[in-house]
Order: sequence, then C-alpha cells, then structure tokens
Amino acid sequence: MPNILHLRLLGGFEAGVINAAGVSARDGSMAGLRAAAELPSAKTQALLAFLACVRRRHSRDTLAALLWGDSDEEAAKTSLRQALTALRKPFDTWLLIERDSVAFNTAAPYALDVEAFERGAQGDLTARRAALGLYSGELLKGFVVRNASGFEEWLVVERERLRHTAAGLLRQVSEADALAGDFESAAGHLRALVAHDPLDEAAHCQLMLLLARSGQRAAGLAQFEVCRSTLQRELGVEPEPRTRQLADRIRMALSGVGGNIDRYADEGPLVDREAELAEVRRLLLDPHCRMVTLTGMGGTGKTRLALAAGRACGPWFLNGVVFVPANAAESPGALLDAIAAALRFVFGRGDPQAQLLAALRKRNCCWSLMGWIGWPVMKRPWPSCLACFGMRPLSRSWSHPASGCACRVSGCSRSRGSQRMGLGRCSSASRGG
Repeated sequence: MPNILHLRLLGGFEAGVINAAGVSARDGSMAGLRAAAELPSAKTQALLAFLACVRRRHSRDTLAALLWGDSDEEAAKTSLRQALTALRKPFDTWLLIERDSVAFNTAAPYALDVEAFERGAQGDLTARRAALGLYSGELLKGFVVRNASGFEEWLVVERERLRHTAAGLLRQVSEADALAGDFESAAGHLRALVAHDPLDEAAHCQLMLLLARSGQRAAGLAQFEVCRSTLQRELGVEPEPRTRQLADRIRMALSGVGGNIDRYADEGPLVDREAELAEVRRLLLDPHCRMVTLTGMGGTGKTRLALAAGRACGPWFLNGVVFVPANAAESPGALLDAIAAALRFVFGRGDPQAQLLAALRKRNCCWSLMGWIGWPVMKRPWPSCLACFGMRPLSRSWSHPASGCACRVSGCSRSRGSQRMGLGRCSSASRGG
C-alpha cells in the first residue's frame, strides 16, 4: 500500500509519512508523524510548508531569495541545496526536484490540512463544520524563521487570508445553529469569533443578540460591557451607535417590555400546515423580508397560522411578538388605537402616529396585524417605517389572492421586502378565523 504524507500546518507544524494502515512508515507508530521535527532547521521546514501550500513549480532562484535573501547569491543557492537534500531523505516521493526548479508532487498521496480546510469552506454546511474542526490555530503558529523577509511577508498574508476564512465560517455555522434553535452551539462559535478578534465589534453584537434571544439578557448586557471596555482600552473609542442601540433594546427586554402573544390560547399543533408554517417562519427570520401578508377566504386558518408563526419566531425578537386584532379598525386612527392597546401604550399630547413611532424605535418586535389592509391611507407607509426600526410586521387580510388558493408563496411582488402567501382551505382540525 502506498505511503501517505501528512502535513499539519494550522496551529503549528507537523509532518510525517504513514502507511495506509495508519502507522508510521518510519518506526511503526504514530509517533513517526512528528519525524519532520528532526529536520535540520526551521528554514527546511519552511521550505516544505511553502511548497505544499503553493502547489506549483518554483525556480531555485525564487526559493533561495524567499528563505535566504539576506545571503549572497551563491551562499543562498548552497543553503537551498542543503535544505533539499535534508528533505529528500524522508519526503523524496513528494518532491519534484529538477536542475532549475522545485515543485510539490501532488500526484503522490498526501493529506494537507490547509487544503482540506479551504475545500471544506466552499462546501455545504456539514463540510463547513468539518473545516472549522481543522482550524486549530493560525498558519504555522509559533513558527519563527530568522532573516527570511520574503517568507515572513508571504506568511503574514496567508495567515490573514485563512483567518478571514475561519471567521466567515464561524459566522455562517453560528447563524445556522441559531436558526435550528441550538443557541448554545451558536454562542460557542461566536465566542470563538470574539476570542479570534476581540476588536470585531460586529461579532460582539451578534453574541449580544444571540444571548438575549436565548433568554440570557443579563449575559448579553455583560457582553456589551466587554465590548465597550475592549474598544476603550485598545482603541480609545466608544462602541458604534448601533451597538449601543442594541444594548438599549436588551435593557428594555430585561425590564419586562415584551409582546402579548402569550395572552392568546395555543390551540395545539396545526394539521397539514407544517410546510406553510416553516415557510412563514423562514420569511419572518429573513432580514431582507420586512413584511409577510397571509391572504385567503374566511375560515382558511390565517389567524392560527399567524399565531403559530409568532410563537415559533418569538425568541428571535427581543421585545417579543405583538398580536394586534385590527379587523374592526376602519381608519388610521382606529389602527393606531389598536396597536397602542396591544402595546399598553398611552398617548400623550401631540401627533399620535409620531408618538407611537418614537416608542417603536426602541423595540425589536414581530407584529401580527389581523384583518387590516388599509396601509395606503396612512400618512406614511407603515411597513417601511416599521422596517426602519427593526420591526417585522406579519399582517393578515381577508382579500383572496388573484392567483388562487395555492398554499405557497406565489409569484407576488417583493416590493420593499414584502411577501404575500395565499392560503387554501385547511382541514377541519386546523380551522381558524
């Protein structure tokens, strides 16, 4: 069976040859995987790492200048020959050495963690999770090569590129875990992201929001203080306004300002509506979709679907889900009163709409408006106003979709981030107003 070269360059440097049975070709044990530590110099190891990472043919002059640029030309070429001789004994199969050039032999069996990490980062969610497991630290962590400015410059660039890829993977996997309801795993990835770059304010924000959504609002505020103290200590600056606004919203949620969805009885699971519920939830959690409208004839279950979707999305909105029974509101003023009643908001003197909007600016809610289709008569289009302040309206109307009763998001316009879902008649077990 062919031997396999294993190279681990993320988090340090390990190299060795093992056979297909999983033991060292050198001494019959996995300890032989560290055989490359016996190479005569750090520059010899650096040469192998560079050839493996930059898998193409290099001239001898280029390699000599990369690692021995501080020496004269003849001395640099001599040092390169000595390094290649040292590499040849354990790794000759994986080196293509010619008179004027050197290359890594990709046709020979090998396993390189950097290559596997980059390949996994381009794959599906499972592959990206596996890629994160390979990233045990920066490229050649702790590796010191003296008097090799060319190699050091290459290493700095590659480290930053791979670090950026790892940060992106942490964000992607964290978001996927959060959407699946695994807040603990999502928070773990975000903590790793913050540890990776303590000055990444966006990562602090994501962690604050996730902790608050999982019910750990005090921990979310504590993370804000960590962010603020870090920025003050390292950069002498305060957090950005959006970060401070998020902290204010968490404080409001911590003080008990929330939604009213729990006031409405849960009539149990929907029947034959799982796909529609999942689609409404997906749209409500999509940051680019600011409004979802459920349309259909009376008795098709719009209210129950709206309430079920609100409960399913509740943890994602710091101030909860607000259900507004606005089917009796026949004017903008009546709609304002219905929203204020759902919020337990008391109007003062002045423009009621301006007062309500000022209150909404401080909240992060999902709105469910039952039976209201009178947006055009408002002073301003409320969906766009609510979108500006982090609101997510889920409205219901009695209008029948022109496309029929298909239980899916039909080809309706997505103007300003809105979606319309037409509902057909549901089974008797899931009927609702």
